[in-house]
Amino acid sequence: MSKKQSNATPAATTSKPEQAAYIFADAVKAHPDDQAQAFALAIGAAFDERVAFEISRTASGSADMPKVKKLNNYRAKLALPSLAKVMMELGKTPAFINATQGKDTGGDRFNIYAIDKAVDIVRALSGVQKLDNKHNIAIAKSMQIFEDAGATFTAEMALCAASDKIRSQDPNAKLLRRHTVAKATAGTQASSTLNALMALGLIINTGTKRAGTYVFAKTNQAQAFKELLTAV
Repeated sequence: MSKKQSNATPAATTSKPEQAAYIFADAVKAHPDDQAQAFALAIGAAFDERVAFEISRTASGSADMPKVKKLNNYRAKLALPSLAKVMMELGKTPAFINATQGKDTGGDRFNIYAIDKAVDIVRALSGVQKLDNKHNIAIAKSMQIFEDAGATFTAEMALCAASDKIRSQDPNAKLLRRHTVAKATAGTQASSTLNALMALGLIINTGTKRAGTYVFAKTNQAQAFKELLTAV
Protein backbone atom coordinates (compact mmCIF):
# COMPACT_ATOMS: atom_id res chain seq x y z
CA MET A 1 0.00 0.00 0.00
CA SER A 2 1.54 3.25 -1.09
CA LYS A 3 1.87 6.15 1.26
CA LYS A 4 -0.42 9.07 0.61
CA GLN A 5 1.33 12.15 -0.54
CA SER A 6 0.60 15.24 1.49
CA ASN A 7 -1.08 18.08 -0.33
CA ALA A 8 0.12 20.55 2.26
CA THR A 9 2.43 23.22 0.94
CA PRO A 10 5.35 24.50 2.98
CA ALA A 11 4.77 27.75 4.78
CA ALA A 12 5.94 30.73 2.78
CA THR A 13 9.12 32.30 4.10
CA THR A 14 8.92 36.01 4.51
CA SER A 15 12.11 37.95 3.89
CA LYS A 16 12.92 40.85 6.13
CA PRO A 17 13.39 44.16 4.38
CA GLU A 18 17.02 45.03 4.00
CA GLN A 19 18.24 47.66 6.42
CA ALA A 20 19.48 50.78 4.69
CA ALA A 21 23.23 51.24 4.77
CA TYR A 22 24.44 53.73 7.35
CA ILE A 23 25.67 56.98 5.81
CA PHE A 24 27.11 59.37 8.37
CA ALA A 25 26.30 62.55 6.42
CA ASP A 26 22.65 61.51 6.03
CA ALA A 27 22.40 60.62 9.71
CA VAL A 28 23.78 64.03 10.63
CA LYS A 29 21.31 65.86 8.38
CA ALA A 30 18.42 63.90 9.89
CA HIS A 31 18.75 65.65 13.25
CA PRO A 32 16.05 68.34 13.59
CA ASP A 33 17.19 71.92 13.04
CA ASP A 34 15.55 73.24 16.20
CA GLN A 35 17.33 70.64 18.32
CA ALA A 36 20.62 71.47 16.62
CA GLN A 37 20.15 75.16 17.36
CA ALA A 38 19.51 74.39 21.02
CA PHE A 39 22.55 72.09 21.11
CA ALA A 40 24.72 74.81 19.54
CA LEU A 41 23.67 77.15 22.34
CA ALA A 42 24.67 74.47 24.86
CA ILE A 43 28.11 74.23 23.21
CA GLY A 44 28.46 77.99 23.42
CA ALA A 45 27.44 77.93 27.08
CA ALA A 46 30.07 75.26 27.81
CA PHE A 47 32.75 77.46 26.30
CA ASP A 48 31.46 80.49 28.23
CA GLU A 49 31.73 78.46 31.42
CA ARG A 50 35.29 77.45 30.58
CA VAL A 51 36.28 81.04 29.75
CA ALA A 52 34.78 82.27 33.02
CA PHE A 53 36.74 79.60 34.87
CA GLU A 54 40.02 80.61 33.24
CA ILE A 55 39.42 84.31 33.95
CA SER A 56 38.52 83.52 37.58
CA ARG A 57 42.03 82.17 38.09
CA THR A 58 43.40 85.71 37.89
CA ALA A 59 43.09 85.97 41.67
CA SER A 60 45.53 83.12 42.12
CA GLY A 61 47.86 84.51 39.50
CA SER A 62 47.30 81.61 37.11
CA ALA A 63 44.92 83.13 34.55
CA ASP A 64 46.02 82.50 30.99
CA MET A 65 44.52 85.16 28.73
CA PRO A 66 45.98 83.70 25.51
CA LYS A 67 44.13 80.52 26.48
CA VAL A 68 40.92 82.54 26.81
CA LYS A 69 41.45 83.94 23.32
CA LYS A 70 41.90 80.42 21.95
CA LEU A 71 38.76 79.18 23.71
CA ASN A 72 36.72 81.97 22.14
CA ASN A 73 38.13 81.00 18.77
CA TYR A 74 37.17 77.35 19.30
CA ARG A 75 33.70 78.47 20.41
CA ALA A 76 33.20 80.34 17.14
CA LYS A 77 34.18 77.23 15.17
CA LEU A 78 32.15 74.65 17.10
CA ALA A 79 29.04 76.38 18.47
CA LEU A 80 27.17 76.18 15.16
CA PRO A 81 24.02 74.18 14.36
CA SER A 82 25.79 72.27 11.57
CA LEU A 83 28.58 71.20 13.95
CA ALA A 84 26.07 70.56 16.72
CA LYS A 85 24.41 67.96 14.49
CA VAL A 86 27.73 66.12 14.23
CA MET A 87 28.09 66.13 18.02
CA MET A 88 24.51 64.87 18.32
CA GLU A 89 25.21 62.01 15.91
CA LEU A 90 28.33 61.14 17.90
CA GLY A 91 26.12 61.01 20.97
CA LYS A 92 28.38 63.37 22.88
CA THR A 93 27.62 66.49 24.88
CA PRO A 94 30.04 69.42 25.23
CA ALA A 95 30.62 68.50 28.89
CA PHE A 96 34.18 67.41 28.11
CA ILE A 97 35.15 71.07 27.61
CA ASN A 98 34.87 71.61 31.36
CA ALA A 99 35.94 68.18 32.56
CA THR A 100 38.19 68.46 35.60
CA GLN A 101 41.56 66.77 35.65
CA GLY A 102 42.06 64.74 38.82
CA LYS A 103 40.13 65.12 42.07
CA ASP A 104 40.69 68.86 42.51
CA THR A 105 37.58 70.57 41.10
CA GLY A 106 39.37 73.92 41.22
CA GLY A 107 42.34 72.67 39.23
CA ASP A 108 42.99 72.30 35.54
CA ARG A 109 40.25 71.41 33.12
CA PHE A 110 40.27 69.37 29.89
CA ASN A 111 43.47 70.13 28.00
CA ILE A 112 43.10 73.06 25.60
CA TYR A 113 45.12 71.27 22.92
CA ALA A 114 42.65 68.39 23.15
CA ILE A 115 39.75 70.82 22.65
CA ASP A 116 41.47 72.22 19.56
CA LYS A 117 41.91 68.70 18.21
CA ALA A 118 38.32 67.74 18.99
CA VAL A 119 37.14 70.78 17.01
CA ASP A 120 39.35 69.69 14.10
CA ILE A 121 37.82 66.18 14.17
CA VAL A 122 34.21 67.39 14.39
CA ARG A 123 34.72 69.86 11.54
CA ALA A 124 36.24 67.10 9.40
CA LEU A 125 33.28 64.83 10.13
CA SER A 126 30.91 67.65 9.15
CA GLY A 127 32.55 67.87 5.74
CA VAL A 128 33.59 71.53 5.95
CA GLN A 129 37.27 70.57 5.88
CA LYS A 130 39.62 67.61 5.75
CA LEU A 131 41.26 66.46 8.96
CA ASP A 132 43.89 69.16 9.38
CA ASN A 133 45.77 68.80 12.67
CA LYS A 134 49.07 67.03 11.94
CA HIS A 135 49.03 65.05 15.20
CA ASN A 136 45.44 63.97 14.65
CA ILE A 137 46.45 62.72 11.22
CA ALA A 138 49.64 60.97 12.34
CA ILE A 139 48.08 59.19 15.30
CA ALA A 140 44.72 58.29 13.73
CA LYS A 141 46.34 57.09 10.51
CA SER A 142 48.83 55.06 12.52
CA MET A 143 45.99 53.49 14.50
CA GLN A 144 44.28 52.53 11.25
CA ILE A 145 47.48 51.03 9.84
CA PHE A 146 48.02 49.05 13.05
CA GLU A 147 44.42 47.81 12.99
CA ASP A 148 44.78 46.63 9.39
CA ALA A 149 48.03 44.86 10.31
CA GLY A 150 46.57 43.25 13.43
CA ALA A 151 49.13 45.08 15.58
CA THR A 152 48.58 46.60 19.03
CA PHE A 153 48.59 50.40 19.19
CA THR A 154 50.01 51.48 22.54
CA ALA A 155 50.66 54.81 24.23
CA GLU A 156 54.31 54.40 23.25
CA MET A 157 53.30 54.09 19.59
CA ALA A 158 51.21 57.26 19.92
CA LEU A 159 54.30 59.08 21.21
CA CYS A 160 56.36 57.77 18.31
CA ALA A 161 53.65 58.81 15.84
CA ALA A 162 53.72 62.33 17.30
CA SER A 163 57.50 62.63 16.96
CA ASP A 164 59.91 60.86 14.66
CA LYS A 165 62.65 61.89 17.10
CA ILE A 166 61.61 59.12 19.51
CA ARG A 167 63.20 55.71 19.06
CA SER A 168 61.37 52.50 19.91
CA GLN A 169 62.41 48.88 20.20
CA ASP A 170 58.92 47.81 19.13
CA PRO A 171 59.26 46.28 15.64
CA ASN A 172 55.80 47.61 14.79
CA ALA A 173 57.14 51.17 14.96
CA LYS A 174 58.06 50.84 11.30
CA LEU A 175 54.34 50.88 10.49
CA LEU A 176 53.79 54.34 11.93
CA ARG A 177 52.74 57.48 10.08
CA ARG A 178 55.02 59.92 11.92
CA HIS A 179 55.00 63.65 12.56
CA THR A 180 58.12 65.70 13.22
CA VAL A 181 57.71 67.65 16.47
CA ALA A 182 60.43 67.80 19.09
CA LYS A 183 60.70 64.89 21.47
CA ALA A 184 59.94 67.16 24.45
CA THR A 185 56.46 68.05 23.20
CA ALA A 186 55.44 64.60 21.94
CA GLY A 187 53.80 63.58 25.22
CA THR A 188 51.40 66.53 25.30
CA GLN A 189 50.61 66.22 21.62
CA ALA A 190 49.97 62.47 21.75
CA SER A 191 47.85 62.56 24.90
CA SER A 192 45.75 65.49 23.66
CA THR A 193 44.91 63.74 20.39
CA LEU A 194 44.07 60.48 22.19
CA ASN A 195 41.92 62.35 24.73
CA ALA A 196 40.09 64.22 21.95
CA LEU A 197 39.31 60.98 20.12
CA MET A 198 38.12 59.33 23.35
CA ALA A 199 36.01 62.36 24.33
CA LEU A 200 34.20 62.04 21.00
CA GLY A 201 33.71 58.30 21.45
CA LEU A 202 35.78 57.36 18.40
CA ILE A 203 38.46 55.31 20.18
CA ILE A 204 38.64 53.30 23.40
CA ASN A 205 41.50 52.63 25.79
CA THR A 206 41.36 48.88 26.39
CA GLY A 207 44.47 49.00 28.57
CA THR A 208 45.10 51.04 31.69
CA LYS A 209 45.66 54.73 32.34
CA ARG A 210 49.40 54.14 32.70
CA ALA A 211 49.71 51.53 29.97
CA GLY A 212 47.17 52.54 27.35
CA THR A 213 46.17 50.34 24.44
CA TYR A 214 43.93 52.06 21.94
CA VAL A 215 41.41 50.71 19.43
CA PHE A 216 38.71 52.27 17.30
CA ALA A 217 35.22 51.97 18.73
CA LYS A 218 32.98 49.39 17.04
CA THR A 219 30.44 52.00 15.94
CA ASN A 220 29.13 53.44 12.71
CA GLN A 221 30.48 56.81 13.74
CA ALA A 222 34.01 55.50 14.26
CA GLN A 223 33.81 53.74 10.90
CA ALA A 224 32.83 57.03 9.27
CA PHE A 225 35.85 58.68 10.86
CA LYS A 226 38.15 55.93 9.57
CA GLU A 227 36.79 56.50 6.08
CA LEU A 228 37.86 60.16 6.36
CA LEU A 229 41.43 59.03 6.95
CA THR A 230 41.74 57.79 3.39
CA ALA A 231 41.84 61.42 2.23
CA VAL A 232 44.77 62.51 4.43
